[in-house]
Amino acid sequence: MQSTLSSMHLRACLAAVLVAATSARPSGPSWKGIKAPTGDDRHKVQTSTSANYSSQPNYDVPYTLLARSGDKFGTATMGMIIDIDGKDIEVSNNPDFTSILQANGKLYSVTHFEQPSPGVAYFSELEQDAKGKLSIKTTAPLDFSKMGGLWIPCAGSVSPWGSHLGSEEYEPDARAFEAPANADKSFSTIKGLDYGTSGHMRFFKSNADTPASAKTAGFNPYMYGYAWETKISSEGKPITDKLWALGRQSYELIKVMPDQMTSYATDDGTDVIFTKFVADKRGDFSSGKLSCARFIQQSLPGGSASKFYAIVSWISMGSAKAADIKESLTNLNGTKVGAKFKDLFSVGTITPDGKGCVEKDFRLTKAGGLDAECLKVKKGFEAIASRLEKRRYAAYLGCTTEFRKWEGITYDPINHVLYTAISEVAKGMEGGSIPNDHINVKKESCGCVMRMGFNSKEDYSVAWITSELCGKAINATLFPELAKDNKCDLDGIASPDNVAMIPEYNQLIIGEDTSGHQNDVLWVKDFKTGKLTRIASTPYGSETTGPYWYPNVNGHSYITYVVQHPYGESDKEKADEAAAIAHGGADPKRGWIGYMGPLPAVDKVEGAASASAAAGLVFSSLLAVSIALLSF
Repeated sequence: MQSTLSSMHLRACLAAVLVAATSARPSGPSWKGIKAPTGDDRHKVQTSTSANYSSQPNYDVPYTLLARSGDKFGTATMGMIIDIDGKDIEVSNNPDFTSILQANGKLYSVTHFEQPSPGVAYFSELEQDAKGKLSIKTTAPLDFSKMGGLWIPCAGSVSPWGSHLGSEEYEPDARAFEAPANADKSFSTIKGLDYGTSGHMRFFKSNADTPASAKTAGFNPYMYGYAWETKISSEGKPITDKLWALGRQSYELIKVMPDQMTSYATDDGTDVIFTKFVADKRGDFSSGKLSCARFIQQSLPGGSASKFYAIVSWISMGSAKAADIKESLTNLNGTKVGAKFKDLFSVGTITPDGKGCVEKDFRLTKAGGLDAECLKVKKGFEAIASRLEKRRYAAYLGCTTEFRKWEGITYDPINHVLYTAISEVAKGMEGGSIPNDHINVKKESCGCVMRMGFNSKEDYSVAWITSELCGKAINATLFPELAKDNKCDLDGIASPDNVAMIPEYNQLIIGEDTSGHQNDVLWVKDFKTGKLTRIASTPYGSETTGPYWYPNVNGHSYITYVVQHPYGESDKEKADEAAAIAHGGADPKRGWIGYMGPLPAVDKVEGAASASAAAGLVFSSLLAVSIALLSF
């Protein structure tokens, strides 16, 4: 039976409920937007010149610099990549996420440097003056020497208990590393090992470029691809460990929910997954249950990505302890030998038609941008396989492995919804995937921001997902000159990367990592007005990485964001132009670490505990019901 409610009318009704849900929030600032950069402005780090608050009109909003790559702080050099003994290698111009942390009555920060490999992260103590301006007092690299070094640290978040949560992206493929046929091949020629592996060998003070030589140097692929946490001791010292119980994947970031037990991990790449970890104890990642998501599409197959919505169910991947996973890396089941791919899975033969497996009890899988595989998990090794081969195991269980470029994720505690970015809707998401075909929408190269919700305010298990905002291609007929340098409409998003909710004002910050706009942009979406405002832009060839909102830090608020690899991914020749040097210094390719602000303080919203929260949950319930109706 066809539902008499049209999708269009239902969405309009739900949008009205969402606006009603936010009426109790304080009036947020209206941002003075900036124009899409042209001329010399394409060499600048630009921000909105002001924001209009109801009590403070025309509030100045500068971009305040904390550091550039290569800046010296005492004996430390910001962004200097180091080896296992702490010796200098080279300076990275690729900062990513930077946090603001409060502990012991002081302020601290952790800053990721993503590339070149090996990765590095810097722990800084901050100073805050009477007007709220932040500056770096001291800095030093975090110590990952007992964990084999830091692998491609991408975005991050701050936990509800105040720790820094980092990431490792594009994990190395252990099966390819162990394959005898690959032993003496260059990493650059091996799929699954061709990104970051050769560079990471510098951490071991080695120039190894093959699996055989890397083994001799001490490289183990199962050491990499984890989220990680930095806590601050009572003496102000960083304590860092990888989150072994959450397992390996290509982490963009993890987001912890207000219950301090449930966290979500986004997986960057091709044919990727969405997972949920529920810790056994609040604020403690040392053990817990992992689940992977199965998406049941309710929108029209082959329809627009902007109309996508689906029900989300969860498949258990089992429980594990961090200590057991870490132990398996060097001592699997008391053998004093670390786990290998062959210990976890048997590999079968794909049928000639490519749709199944020849051998009985093997399952056809495809995940992580790798070729299809016939796999069978070895009995007794399910728990280890679920963590060391997290994405493969999720595929083996039948979870959805078709997403492309799943990026940042953020939470709105008032409406009790998550927002997340899909940088490019393509490949497996376009339908026809084998063995599963859970997602089938039209390609959207400019990407989308999605909204996800729950069934009740006590529930932190995602139950549905729908498109919130998508980019669109530029009209080359109407704008032929702009289309030469821009693939996506200049007045909309392009390849959304990380997102950050300002729940107190019902506004969403959206950063870009794109070739769709010649200059990447930072946007604010105001849900109350529906307006999308461009509030910052970065120089040629750079990204607006790691935007994050800090509502009340000793009476001031901040929006942090980083300018990664200026003139790095495109327009490299423009770094030599006079305007580049005028606005970016003698070496304009250096990364920028800083924030917009300081801004006026606002009381932090901890959870959905107001009348507006109840309305937001009505919204969630209506959407869940509507999805069921539209699928009936």
